[in-house]
Amino acid sequence: MNRYLPVALFICLLPSMLAAQPAPNGGPGNPPPPDQPGGIMPMGAMMINPRNAAVEVTPNGLFLLAEGVLARYSPDLEQCVTLRLLGPLPPMPMGEGDDARRAQQVWFRERILRSSPAVMLPSGEQLYLVFANTFFSVNQITLKMEKIPLDPPLPIGDDRVLRNAALAPLLKLQGDTLYIIRQADLLAVDLKAGTILKRAGLPHEMAPPMPQPMPPGPQQKPPFQDEAARAITVVGALSARQDGNHAVYTLKDDNGAIYSLTGDHLDGLVGAGKVDGRRARISGTLETRPEMPAGVKGLLHVETFQLL
Repeated sequence: MNRYLPVALFICLLPSMLAAQPAPNGGPGNPPPPDQPGGIMPMGAMMINPRNAAVEVTPNGLFLLAEGVLARYSPDLEQCVTLRLLGPLPPMPMGEGDDARRAQQVWFRERILRSSPAVMLPSGEQLYLVFANTFFSVNQITLKMEKIPLDPPLPIGDDRVLRNAALAPLLKLQGDTLYIIRQADLLAVDLKAGTILKRAGLPHEMAPPMPQPMPPGPQQKPPFQDEAARAITVVGALSARQDGNHAVYTLKDDNGAIYSLTGDHLDGLVGAGKVDGRRARISGTLETRPEMPAGVKGLLHVETFQLL
């Protein structure tokens, strides 16, 4: 019985599947692409993240901004005209190699930027928007757009581009001046001239306090707490062994204490030829760690050494 169920479901769904096919010659079922003037967006054509979207309702319709696309729905929600604020997103670059990877990284950053949160403020026939580090002024009726970058040009790949757009700003309108409060600055925009009048930093008292590291407990000792142990000189026998592609050096002093050696100065030991079993005098700073192997006194950061 179960083997006939997929066939029965297909037969039941076939009429609705045929009805959903695009109509030929640009009919009602095949609207123009949404990035073309007058484009009609099919209902349910995309899914959005409500946390990064912005919505406003005016006598001219319902305006929804998400993923860099401003959609204007008619009051009866029968039609929807769209405007791409940042233009169409190009296809993701393909290929291999360093140049292809860099191009893909730029594409992904642009994709993330288009998903940054947005904010809108209607006033008269205009709609003021801040999105992706840019101020937009859009006519609600004609969708004619003007824009002002809020940041000076930054190099491609600069982390500040995504960091500045990560949180939605606050907007306040007073006459012909729009105030934009972002993460670290306050801007005044002249709406008539279409320019930034002034930029000011926020008071440092508004910055949230950063958590301070917890002081060490009574049983904890930070590295180099013992001043006498910070700089030491040890004389003993060297031991060298190979661990994969790296040489591991230790020194055993005359009292039997073993020190694990590390530091850039160890490169000189490599050029000294066979050192296993040779005596040396080594000076450096000693670091003790709980995870050190049994019998190893500490990690000695080599500053100078002398073969004896």
